[in-house]
Amino acid sequence: MPDAVVPVAASAVADAGPTPLVTAEDLPEFLRFLVTHEVLGVEVYRLAVLFGVVAAATVVSVIVRYFFDRRLARLEPGEFGAPDVSAPDGGHPVGQLYILLKSARRPAQLAIWGVAFLLGGPALGGSFFVPAMRAAQALFSLSVALFAYNLVELLELYLRRWLQNTTVALHDMLVPAIRKAIRVLILLFAGMHIYQSFSGQELTTIIAGFGISGVAFALAAQDSLKNIFAFLSILVARPFQPGDRIILDEHDGVVETVGFGATHLRRLDGHLVIIPNTQLTGRVIHNVQRRPFIKRSLTIGLTYDTPPAKVEEAVAILKDILHDHEGMRADHPPRVHFAEFNADNLGISVTYWYHPPEYWSYMAFSERVNLEILRRFGAAGIEFAFPTQTVFLAGDRARPVVMAPGAGGAPHA
Repeated sequence: MPDAVVPVAASAVADAGPTPLVTAEDLPEFLRFLVTHEVLGVEVYRLAVLFGVVAAATVVSVIVRYFFDRRLARLEPGEFGAPDVSAPDGGHPVGQLYILLKSARRPAQLAIWGVAFLLGGPALGGSFFVPAMRAAQALFSLSVALFAYNLVELLELYLRRWLQNTTVALHDMLVPAIRKAIRVLILLFAGMHIYQSFSGQELTTIIAGFGISGVAFALAAQDSLKNIFAFLSILVARPFQPGDRIILDEHDGVVETVGFGATHLRRLDGHLVIIPNTQLTGRVIHNVQRRPFIKRSLTIGLTYDTPPAKVEEAVAILKDILHDHEGMRADHPPRVHFAEFNADNLGISVTYWYHPPEYWSYMAFSERVNLEILRRFGAAGIEFAFPTQTVFLAGDRARPVVMAPGAGGAPHA
């Protein structure tokens, strides 16, 4: 008698689902352990996949860094020469490649770790999936932002080449300002995009939030805005530029940088003075760097017992020493005159101008002038005066004081 056929509902078969080809019991013991056991709520095999992804990302990151380092080392100063973005010829193709590789080195490593999170998120699954995807998106955003931030150096190179035919002040002040402004915008948009990645808000909502708080920020940043407008005023008027030596009140030094908010002045004693730009507008600034020459004025005093002939000889000696002197221009000849009867000397006024205004060359020349005056005056027997005072004492038998009639009571020896 044939076996009885027991009818089974079609829905029951459908609910049972397809029969798996391989079950956990069919796997080897090691693989069964990976599939069935959990650590912190995550299957061991998922952690193993994550570990493999991290290891692969580490290896790839090291390889990429090695590639960039080797390429950059070949372009370092040497046969080809790494670029100097401040130099007019910094736009050489080798220089552009150097900047491009240097800009992409760290962003490439960040992108590799973004891929690692992108692959490791599904491996972890569960509650780890969404944070891993957001972290991957943030790393990609940070990688792009860092690449753009570094690439501004290449933009600076082209700006310097474009502005190299303009005034040096515009060249040295405008380019750094543009560079800083672009980098600030890059960081701002990168921060908003990363915030969007973790918060899930739309970018337009974030921007609108910034717009609402912008009024309060503007009120709180009034001084900063004033400094920015003062920077624009300095940029237009150009009273000084980086590298100029200026004197502002008690500060005497060299301008290092001119930024949106402040100007950095390196004083001659080495101290760094940071001056807000608002304190530079409307002030008297002595730009020492732009002087066309260095002027020296001195008075050489001779004793009152010097005969007129010796005074004339002294004037002639000084004129001879400064005749067609080093650093002299025809429109600024030296001036030597017997100019004053001072309280304690016969004053000879000496003035000369030194071109170009190179301070240490001027000092070396002035030293040679001083030594020659000492030698020539000593050989001629001309004596220098120094402040003296003679006191007459009443009753001094060696130098009796006699009152001359009609002299207004003035005593004389």
